[in-house]
Amino acid sequence: MIPRILYLHGAGEIGGAERALLSVLERLNRELWMPLVACPVEGPFVNEVRSLGVPTYPMLFPAWRKLAHLYKRLPALRKLSNLLQEIQPAILHANDMYWVPQAIWAVKQLSVPVVSTIRQNLHPIRVRQYQLNRAERLITVSEKARDILIEEGVPSDRVHIIPSGVDVDRLTAESNGTCVRRRLGIPLEAPVIGCLANVLEIKGQDILLSAFADVAKSYPDAHLLLVGRDTSLFGGQMHALANQLGIGGRTHFVGFQADVRPYITAMNLVVLSSRSEGLPVSLLEAMAMGLPVVASAVGGIPELIVEGVTGRLVEPENTSALREAMLDYLAHPQRGIEEGKRGKERVQRNYSIQAEIQALEELYHSVVSREAQCDGSSCFGRSKKKKA
Repeated sequence: MIPRILYLHGAGEIGGAERALLSVLERLNRELWMPLVACPVEGPFVNEVRSLGVPTYPMLFPAWRKLAHLYKRLPALRKLSNLLQEIQPAILHANDMYWVPQAIWAVKQLSVPVVSTIRQNLHPIRVRQYQLNRAERLITVSEKARDILIEEGVPSDRVHIIPSGVDVDRLTAESNGTCVRRRLGIPLEAPVIGCLANVLEIKGQDILLSAFADVAKSYPDAHLLLVGRDTSLFGGQMHALANQLGIGGRTHFVGFQADVRPYITAMNLVVLSSRSEGLPVSLLEAMAMGLPVVASAVGGIPELIVEGVTGRLVEPENTSALREAMLDYLAHPQRGIEEGKRGKERVQRNYSIQAEIQALEELYHSVVSREAQCDGSSCFGRSKKKKA
């Protein structure tokens, strides 16, 4: 029987983590693995999973560290445990660290190894809070996160770096941003600074808007294009902030877009002013399409962007540094073109989806082989019970 992998994902909207998982689900070798997904019953994410022909199971995902969700925890654990007994997966893969405690407790009396991907800018305290040391394998998207896990006591042989990958061929295919510019009323010759991220406080669009307001004084024809879900309270605040700063007419919020390629090609520069990040898929996509990038030096971003070679790094929440970086690119467009070419080459060489899938499948083989050797005794420090 083909081994089943049950992925846990507790978000219904689509952002970087969801797009990364969808890419894996689309390309995983179905002759070797059968992917299944437990996720919220509503939202664009579950619809995208189903469109790939992957079975889905409705699941509860209470916040593990919120007291208000405490009463929801036991029903969620029971529901997941029952599902595991029903479908008998070979691996339970949490697509983010937030669902590791739920996974660990659900498999307590079962013979199912837990794997988790750590996508955030990991803080040491989170290793204990989310019981990451109890997972059989941890996948990090950056060296920084791996180092933190090891420093916090997770054995190095249980930590693997597998950076998120993108479909380079698809992203380098012909795409035209002219239609996007015309629809939004942006002149074809106007410089466009773009941001690819859901509009959330952690993504720092308030920093970007403040910096762009200063940029606009020197470049009155410049426009700002924000691609990402903007229906949150913070999103509404950013709409208001753009108007307060006098840039509302040149700031375009276009919401979530399933295909970002036409929007990227409508941009001259991509900026990500996040307060915290792991390894943003949006930057990989922009670089794969040859765009110069400016981003906060947080999480795994300094591992992706080589300062002055494939882009620019700025300190988080440093509005003046972000402004100066954007002004520099607008003043020297040829420099941006050259850095964009080098960034594209770097992504093609180191961050392809094919490399990610190969590494992930090798890890799955390792876990399944190790499980087969455990024969009812002890494996990864976890008591084992044979499946019925």
